Amino acid sequence: MEHPKPKVALVYDRVNSWGGAERVLIQLHQIFPDAPLFTSVYDSRAAAWAQGWDIRTSWLQKIPWLRQRHRYFGWLMPALFESFSFSEFDMVISVSSEAAKGVMTQPHQLHVCYLLTPTRYLWSHQREYLDQIPTFLRQSAKKVMSLLQKWDLLLASRPDVIIPISNRVKQRAEKFYNRKIELPLYPAITELPPAKKPMFVLNNPYFFAWGRHVAYKQFEIIIQAACKQNVPLILAGAGPQTAQLKKIAQHLDPARENIHFVGQIPDAEIAWYLQHAQAAIIPQEEDFGLTILEATSQGCPVIIHAKSGAAECLRPDKDGFFLVSPDVSTLQTAMQRALTHPWNNLDIRRQARQYAEVVWQTSFLNTIQDFWQQHKNSMKGMHE
Repeated sequence: MEHPKPKVALVYDRVNSWGGAERVLIQLHQIFPDAPLFTSVYDSRAAAWAQGWDIRTSWLQKIPWLRQRHRYFGWLMPALFESFSFSEFDMVISVSSEAAKGVMTQPHQLHVCYLLTPTRYLWSHQREYLDQIPTFLRQSAKKVMSLLQKWDLLLASRPDVIIPISNRVKQRAEKFYNRKIELPLYPAITELPPAKKPMFVLNNPYFFAWGRHVAYKQFEIIIQAACKQNVPLILAGAGPQTAQLKKIAQHLDPARENIHFVGQIPDAEIAWYLQHAQAAIIPQEEDFGLTILEATSQGCPVIIHAKSGAAECLRPDKDGFFLVSPDVSTLQTAMQRALTHPWNNLDIRRQARQYAEVVWQTSFLNTIQDFWQQHKNSMKGMHE
């Protein structure tokens, strides 16, 4: 694969975790291996995937205890990214759900933003974030958010091109940012390793759910639906909610016949569970939701939120069931239907292959090259 001629810099909000956005960065690093990555903070222990990269951080990096407490300093992020200099580069590619899109570039430079979502706590999910703030602080928080919204609008005006990860994100960006947003380029599926049979295996049909145990992933309603439907559920992963989820499961399923926690397991075992599950359940609304396509890449049908970005890549009733507003009752009904639905696992797998890593890399590079050529032509026209 030939690399474009311009000298490229990558920018991301922060490098201190692992998730869908980080998988995108790995894909970009493979396309542009010499491009440095500019970011607010870098935690090498929490982001081992970036080991050996040329990572250039802001002054916030000099305060170690801030590397995992960045959320308290959202009001600082725009200024941090404005402080970076990109004078040695021809093209800047930002991957952002917050302030990285607001870096300062010169007219001769092309800035392409791969937009994960408009800043959630300022726009689409402001109410949810305010509800987490003590009541006596909410009025002050609203005033701060109002100021940050104005700043975020300015940041969103800076990229020459904004490419969203889904039509859902495109619609949000057009609504909140009131500017041209390109057609989406869906993220690539990270290929799971060959399946390895885990220690715990069920002989009866079961459903599978996995991920970090946090509230927004709605594992609680998955457990409740499985118990009401009286069907086995294997739940992998761990997190702040694990103890609470186990208490709920113990109360609803004291005989431990239906709910089975298997903890943190390797990707090879996740692949095995997906290949043998009746369906994977991912009910939360995701800006995209790479785990959804990870499941279908193993031939596993999914039960998902209809508004998740990944739903745009799948076919209703062929790759899974799409729920408009998932709750215990609708999940229970979907699980009952999934037990008898005539799934074609090979067809599900074929559909997912359209979003393989090599396909995404080729599409992204071709898209970038087209925009770079357009940018050069416009610069040439200005100087003629």
